[in-house]
Amino acid sequence: MIQSVQRALQLLNLVAAERAPLGVREVSRRSGLTVPTTQNLLKTLAAEGFLHFDERERKYTVGLSALLVADAADPVSCMRSFAHPFVERLQAETGATV
Repeated sequence: MIQSVQRALQLLNLVAAERAPLGVREVSRRSGLTVPTTQNLLKTLAAEGFLHFDERERKYTVGLSALLVADAADPVSCMRSFAHPFVERLQAETGATV
């Protein structure tokens, strides 16, 4: 895996899960990354539209590009793929129809 991409996506998920604007230091604290690394990754995500930076509040929220990606996802297909191994294990353990 590419560590910088993994870290950037971790930060994107962190901001998205909060559903409230977050500053660099708060994101850094929650992610365990250094402030400079966090700031560079957040700036990159904002430059590509995945995060929005409010100049006045100096905080980040989810950006339009992230919403476009989310809109393109097929939640039923994603859930099916995610759940399949768990459903198979449940069927194997219980013998029941699932």
